[in-house]
Amino acid sequence: MENIPSLSSRAVVARCGFKLMGLTERDEKASRSVNSEFLHVSNEAGHYQKVRMDRKDMGELLPLVERIRAYYRDKTRPFGDDGVRLLPATMVFEYTKQMGEFKREFEAALAITKENWDSIVEKQRDRLQQMFNPKSYPPAAEIGKKFRMMWSIQPVPDWSAASDANHILLQIDEELAKDIEAQVKEDQMRALYENQNVLWERLLRVVKKVADRYSDPEAQVYRSSLVNIEKTIEIVQELNFTDDPDIIAICREINDSILGWKPSQIRKDPDLKLKLARRAEVVCEKIKARMETGYPVT
Repeated sequence: MENIPSLSSRAVVARCGFKLMGLTERDEKASRSVNSEFLHVSNEAGHYQKVRMDRKDMGELLPLVERIRAYYRDKTRPFGDDGVRLLPATMVFEYTKQMGEFKREFEAALAITKENWDSIVEKQRDRLQQMFNPKSYPPAAEIGKKFRMMWSIQPVPDWSAASDANHILLQIDEELAKDIEAQVKEDQMRALYENQNVLWERLLRVVKKVADRYSDPEAQVYRSSLVNIEKTIEIVQELNFTDDPDIIAICREINDSILGWKPSQIRKDPDLKLKLARRAEVVCEKIKARMETGYPVT
């Protein structure tokens, strides 16, 4: 793998997760009834999952969780096998500010859910009828234990910067320390390269939308779609920690061949609109080929 600038100077490790009470649960009584009375099979044949919580009754809590997760995925890229992701160092301030705001929104939505919990549970009683089990619903005072948002950012491990006298690398054999450092770097680079397709997929999504929309004579052209491409190129370039020249090249091609026109120009000129659609299709094919083969784009 090619050497790239130290990852620890370009990114931080970001984590974002939620503890959420499940909306579904197994109903043993219903399972026995379905298996024996309707299917005439043994109880081991299958299990019945009931929807114990109607998500609509949870107010803004669950839609907010989806928005936070979408923001987290958009600003970061996968790294490693334990669900952590990499956030560009240039975005730490923006990210920290936004996640702090999300945390406040989450706590506010949770407070409303807690306040309305008794009525929410009653709605489930009416909806589920004989399948309702009061033991499936904790008291309002314990809701805070069932719904939590957790997020953090930490430095990317960089064992080559072992200057502290207490650093573990300085306490072991020099050759072994070099082996450990080399293995850490190799693992980091492998994780980056293995998840590189995530960046190609982002580019493919936005360019394909242009190809599809501009190919339709009746489809309108809006500034928002062009802004979306611009923002995607920007974040992909920030997340290109391997300095992949193919990604750099395709971002430049998208910028030069598809962007640069005002929506009003494209709307008034059907030939220009169709030409941009064809250019977008060419870019899509290049991206697909790169994702399938791993060979450089041409």
